[in-house]
Amino acid sequence: MSFRNRERLEKALEDFERNKLRRNPNQVDAVSSIIDEPTHDDYFLLPIVDGGPGTGKTTVGAYASIRAILEGSLQGVLYVAPTNFAALQAKQAFERLGVESSDVVWLNYKSGLRDWNRGVVGARYDLLDLGPNDIRRLRSVPIIVCTPYMLKRVEEGGLRPSNTKVIIDEFSQIDPALFFMVLERTGADANRYLKGGYALLGDPLQLPVVTTQRELMQNVLDFILSYHTIDGGLNKLTIQDRMHVEICDAVNRMRRELCFWEDFSPLEPSNEVKFRDLTSPDLGYEYTEQNINNGRLLTSEELREILDPSYTFVVVNTDKLPRSTDEERTQSGSWRNEAEAEAAVDIAIAAHQAYHRQNERLVPRIISPYDAQVCEIKYRLKSRLRALGVSIEGQVIEESVMTAYKSQGREFPFVIVSLVRKNPERRIGFLEDEKLRAQVYVACSRAQGKLVLLMSQKTFGGKPLYDELINVKGSRHALLWGWD
Repeated sequence: MSFRNRERLEKALEDFERNKLRRNPNQVDAVSSIIDEPTHDDYFLLPIVDGGPGTGKTTVGAYASIRAILEGSLQGVLYVAPTNFAALQAKQAFERLGVESSDVVWLNYKSGLRDWNRGVVGARYDLLDLGPNDIRRLRSVPIIVCTPYMLKRVEEGGLRPSNTKVIIDEFSQIDPALFFMVLERTGADANRYLKGGYALLGDPLQLPVVTTQRELMQNVLDFILSYHTIDGGLNKLTIQDRMHVEICDAVNRMRRELCFWEDFSPLEPSNEVKFRDLTSPDLGYEYTEQNINNGRLLTSEELREILDPSYTFVVVNTDKLPRSTDEERTQSGSWRNEAEAEAAVDIAIAAHQAYHRQNERLVPRIISPYDAQVCEIKYRLKSRLRALGVSIEGQVIEESVMTAYKSQGREFPFVIVSLVRKNPERRIGFLEDEKLRAQVYVACSRAQGKLVLLMSQKTFGGKPLYDELINVKGSRHALLWGWD
């Protein structure tokens, strides 16, 4: 079992090692732990790579997999991701490192889908829709990427060779029951999988598994926490290649508040992104403030101040919005805030007017923890764009507004976060929950060059996580708009 483009791939890996890996010793250590022989005289290694947003966890897993196959210490890799989106992201990480699309197959549930050139194959649960040649090709491909729910197909078809490494990405999203299912499906043949071993990649501070069973959720956290107490069992990635330093500092303040173990390690921006804003060459947007018009709630002057590219982190106090409204509970049980939704649309449209690169205008992403607010913003955004005569495909609008859960694993140049809650009693629901408040951390850490956070000072002020979030201490890259 080998790669089709071995020589080109080795050259691509050398370039990656020279340009990226050698400047990040954390990643070097993580790669070594993944490649290391898993079985020793009296113990079995289960390396864990703990990395915050933008630290390259998936890239580390992909690089280690490729290097081990090239060096002959592994015959194949089974890369398990919790969702189809995460699986696709993993496949693309392999391809960015130089692996041909046909050498990393995304195995999914879409029966009848066969695109070997793109490396995308669908299969029924019983594999009866796959012919002998399909099975042979899957057995010979170096890397298979799939979700845990596809592992029965892998097991039934014997699709992985002996000495296969199993890598589980976004491990904090996989609950104990699912984790043990992964072990059952992949550990049935000890000679096949225990030779290659396992590796876990993830960020334990990101969102826990969605469950109403508090005991199960606690088990997830306890399991992760236990590995922070084992010497040598954990590899931390701390250098991130996503966020401007101001956004990174805000994210670190949240991480410190969310951290449930003692040895907190802050993220550090790489030199390439440390002072990268929307107008930096890497992101490449031009800013024309004269294009900004009045919104429905915010004036053009207010919008220009909020959208100034030198302010990479902006917190808007929604108490000061004209026609400010309290939250409203919908029939679904979720919450929305009409004034905050309108303000988010004002900012998004103004950013679309003001920022452009070549023939492309910026489409900010709007993220909220509440489904009802996501629906409210989509409705208002579509109506406003239609009234302005702005032509944007409906699919673009659908993808530009999302929940915090859906935003996981993604990154965007400009992010607007709407926290929704505003009431005299200062209730913020699950945004005060010890674990679920991580939704705010996830949402904010999607931003690369600019982050705008909409929140009520009267409602959120005095609550530890949110006080830490806005503790900018006069930074020249941060703006507290309307803050007392």
